[in-house]
Amino acid sequence: MMNDQFIQIQFPDGKQQQYERGVTLTDIAHSISPSLSKKTIVGYVNGIPTDVARPITEDAQISLYDAASKEGIAVVRHSTAHLLAHALKRIYPSIHFGVGPVIENGFYYDVELDFQSDLHNQ
Repeated sequence: MMNDQFIQIQFPDGKQQQYERGVTLTDIAHSISPSLSKKTIVGYVNGIPTDVARPITEDAQISLYDAASKEGIAVVRHSTAHLLAHALKRIYPSIHFGVGPVIENGFYYDVELDFQSDLHNQ
């Protein structure tokens, strides 16, 4: 019988390791290699993209990705799209956002601006 304090983590190669319940992907990456923990920007827990600081509370299969991976690039682009939207909203308070997806070579946002309203309020 396993102790309730611990969970089983399975890696992409099928190997398994026991960790304390509440371990994060950063903790797991660090246990493998300190440099891996610095490079890891996203992971998957049971096939779901997961923040590297989120506690894992049950047995899980995991994968770790750096910024150069397809998964990492998607996270960087998604985050950058949010930063763009935030900056635009600060500059143009009346802006209306449409879609803003990550695409193969970057990201974009469809926006509608009322320049007259924003210029008048500055």
